[in-house]
Parts: sequence; C-alpha cells; structure tokens
Amino acid sequence: MNISKRTFSYPVLNENIDGYQKGSFKVVVTNTNDLNDLILKFNIELDSIYLKELISKGIAKYFFHIECSATSFRRAYETFDSKYECKIRLNNLSGKVEVVAMVVSCQDIENYTSNEFDEDYKSVNIFVPKHSILAYENLPIFMVKPPQEEYDGGTSIFNVCKITSDDEKNMEVDYRTDKILIHLSSKSYDLFVNFIKSKDCQKIVHTMVIFPALVYIFEELKMEGVIEDCESLNWFISLNKTYKKRNLDLKQEIESEKTAIELAQDIMNMPIMTGLETLNDLTMSNDGDEE
Repeated sequence: MNISKRTFSYPVLNENIDGYQKGSFKVVVTNTNDLNDLILKFNIELDSIYLKELISKGIAKYFFHIECSATSFRRAYETFDSKYECKIRLNNLSGKVEVVAMVVSCQDIENYTSNEFDEDYKSVNIFVPKHSILAYENLPIFMVKPPQEEYDGGTSIFNVCKITSDDEKNMEVDYRTDKILIHLSSKSYDLFVNFIKSKDCQKIVHTMVIFPALVYIFEELKMEGVIEDCESLNWFISLNKTYKKRNLDLKQEIESEKTAIELAQDIMNMPIMTGLETLNDLTMSNDGDEE
C-alpha cells in the first residue's frame, strides 16, 4: 500500500509534496531472515523539531504499514522510538512486500501549526483528526520467498511405509538412508494414507507422524559422530540447504543449546499450533454443517 498521488489539506512531511519549508523524514530498513521469520529493522531519521515534540508528548507516533498482496497479509506496527524491530512469520508472505513508514497523530490536534510549514499554512488554524498522517515515506519494495518453496513440511525427505515384520510396532524411524523411512503398523499406515489424501487433514497428520520422527532424528544428531554419518545423505543435504537459505548453519543449530523438540518445531514452522488450529477449523466447520 504505497502512498501515491494523494493530496492533504494540511502540511505533511514528505520529499515529494509541498507543505514544509524545511525538515525531512527518512527511514532506513534492513531485512534479514531466520529459519521461520522475516526480521525488519527500522532506523528513523526525523528532521523536524515540531513532529519530534509531538512524538515526545505522545500526541504522535511512528507507524509502519506492511502489506503483501499475494497472501493478503496486512499489518500495522507502531512505536515512539526512532529504532524499531519486528518479526513476521515467513509463511504469511510470498513475493512482493510493501512497507510505508509514517508519523501518525494519536489524538485530535486542534491547532496544528509550526514555523517549519510553508508560508501558506502559517496563518491558518488547522485541525488534524486522530490517526492522520503527518509524515510518510514509501520504503523500497522487497521480495520474500516463502518457506514452503524450500521445505514442504517434511514429505520430500520422508517415505512412510508399512512395517513388514510380524511384530508390528506403532512406529519405527530409520534415518540411515537417503530418505528418512517411517514404518507404521498396517492399520496406522492405512489410516495415514487415507487422511493424507485430504488437504484439510495433512497438517494434522504431519504433526502426528512427521513431527515426532524429526524430534527423534534431532535427538540422534545431537549424539557424537551421528552428524558425520548422515551429512552425505540426501535428507540431511536438503535440511542443510533450507537452513543456509535462512543464513543459518544446520550443524551449529544442532550443536546449540536448543532441544530436539525446539529444532523440530523450527524446521516444521510450529506444527503443534498449526495442527491444533487446523483441527479447530475442522471442528467449527462440522459444527456449522450440523446446524
């Protein structure tokens, strides 16, 4: 939502419109990624004694509007500080992301006047309502690649199959091959195949099957010598690529103080919450159908 070709009935600080004799509003933003989040850091350079005074008194504040049209993500962040950092889940973003930085009024301003304004505004009694834009800058558009394009929740590095022995256990995991093998009992496997076909159930099934397998694997990888045994396997290479695209090192993450559960949640993008939310949506939908 970049601001363009918009006129204001009062002075607004922006380099492309009239209203101020002097002053400037500049915002430098840097964007980096960790495994699951986009991290935005804002450094605000406001050259206006009047607007700074309004902010210090709580009459105005800094405001950031962030929008991704491809995912319909739209959110506002606000602060009174000239430096600000926010995190956005990468699965909320895809492609072009637009950011507008603003100074916005927190309340009605009865006598909006300053010697920084153009001469045409100095003798006018201006009323500015609450939530009005007092300064703004359209920040450079940047592109975000969603995590789904790099990691699909685990299905690409897993094979789920039946336990072939007579002694059927609920679940076994074998990570010593190019794909991680998850062996399920005949009954569990048949149910898995049935539910995985349903898009509505996939996230729940991943939480029940893929997530515990990953927890086990990260527990094993934390043991001495296991990383070296696995780093040439395709599934390990795939995970390593995903971490590198987030400017992280898989080995360092495994050797960190993070638990196996934390590592599995990171790579699957918080599967417990996702699974529960999906289950809740299905339950609410079924309740609505019954009514």
